[in-house]
Amino acid sequence: MNKCQFCQKETKNQKFCRPKCCYDWQRKYGWYKQGIKISQEAKEKISKRNKGWKPSKEIRQKMSLASKGKPKSLEHIKNISKGRKGIKFSMSHRKALSLARKGKKRPDLSLSRMAEGNPAWKGGRTKDGNGYWVIHMPEHPYACQGKIKEHRLVMEKYLGKYLKPNEIVHHIDFDKTNNKIENLYLMEKGQHSKLHRDLELKVRQMYKNNLLKFDKEKGKYV
Repeated sequence: MNKCQFCQKETKNQKFCRPKCCYDWQRKYGWYKQGIKISQEAKEKISKRNKGWKPSKEIRQKMSLASKGKPKSLEHIKNISKGRKGIKFSMSHRKALSLARKGKKRPDLSLSRMAEGNPAWKGGRTKDGNGYWVIHMPEHPYACQGKIKEHRLVMEKYLGKYLKPNEIVHHIDFDKTNNKIENLYLMEKGQHSKLHRDLELKVRQMYKNNLLKFDKEKGKYV
């Protein structure tokens, strides 16, 4: 039987009875003490000396009881995940885990990871495939897959009512991301289609009058 170098408790062939004693001893007497710098060679020697050192079963049980019921931070969970990465459990260990979990219901994490519960949540404002800003709003009566276009919401807030599916909100400056009320105009679907046809005719007329030219190198009208 050996004695712990810090608290003098009896240990089984170990220098310290628990990791805390090892840490406290290093802070008080070791290279953690302020003003003392340790060389790379000394660090490697310490690393080799401590390699393979594991706390006893009794200490592990005490550590487990001490942390039981305490909520883990996201950073702590990430560190645990990194530490377990690449570890392959033996068949006997996997069977023991399976027996321990048998009959226990796993929590449904699918709902907690949605919307605000997801770490990648950005407030519910994203761009769709057409370049429009969309808002996550599943409670909206005209939501498509739980989302609604932002410029429609701005117009609805301005008018104080829900827009009908055949009502279109037109961007006056043709900028799909500019959803200020001054840049929006409400019209019916047929009127909106006619507006774009008239605009195309005017562009053709401008091209005929040499007011517009097509740059083949850039691939656009100038």
